[in-house]
Amino acid sequence: MSDGNGLVPCSDASPLFGLWMPHAHLNRLFYGPSCAEQHLLSELPCPGSRVFIVTGRSLATKTPLIRQLEALLGEHHAGTFTGIKQHGEAAGVDQAFATVAANPSIDTILSVGGGSPIDAAKVVSFRISEQRGSFLTHVAIPTTLSAAECTPGGGFTRHDGTKVGFMGTGYGAMHADRGKMDDALTMLMLASFASSGFRGANLGGGMGLSHSLGHALGSPYGIPHSVNFAASLEELVLRLGLKQPSLSDRGVGRDQIPIIVERAVKDQEEKELRAAVRRLVEALF
Repeated sequence: MSDGNGLVPCSDASPLFGLWMPHAHLNRLFYGPSCAEQHLLSELPCPGSRVFIVTGRSLATKTPLIRQLEALLGEHHAGTFTGIKQHGEAAGVDQAFATVAANPSIDTILSVGGGSPIDAAKVVSFRISEQRGSFLTHVAIPTTLSAAECTPGGGFTRHDGTKVGFMGTGYGAMHADRGKMDDALTMLMLASFASSGFRGANLGGGMGLSHSLGHALGSPYGIPHSVNFAASLEELVLRLGLKQPSLSDRGVGRDQIPIIVERAVKDQEEKELRAAVRRLVEALF
């Protein structure tokens, strides 16, 4: 079925290859094998677009992905920043913004990686809009299941370890493309979209508890998102036979329990929920 612009929302041959359009702020989301190669250049805003890549060091040094994207972009490639660290530390975000701001020819930012590079790119685009009066086109190529490419807001971690978030509007052309993956990973990806707080234009609800706990534990204590989510999804961990270090093993003291609960459930009226979350957090020690 076409949307009138020649785009096919889903494939008749396979549900694991297609186009997903969940919210107005997310222009198009392509997924499936080789979708980046097929759609990246056509999604640039103009023939002379200049693209700045934002990513982390691991993808840049331990995989060929960034080099492949730079080659694919060719003359459109305006530079690459590989200093985005876990949880989007402020220093890296500031440096990426300064680099983009110094080059007025850049009209597109390409984030590659997990939630940290994607959120960092949103922050950079937002700051550029304050400076220039318009957002950058944001293209995201996610390599994890954070589903950050589906949310209108972004965030970064202050120097004191606390997370700062914002809700952005005006991401006029924010796209997401998935690289090569097998069917199992594609199904996990679609599940992560559906289970995030921003599940689609026809569904309401806020951020899920697992994700909220991930923010409460992640940047303040330097624990990866994947570890947080796995720890709070005990049934999944048990089924997979995985063993996770306790929060105590990771250097988090029990005196932090009320602080973690406060970060995860900010509504003081939700007493039953806060009590349940406290029990959950206590079990992680």
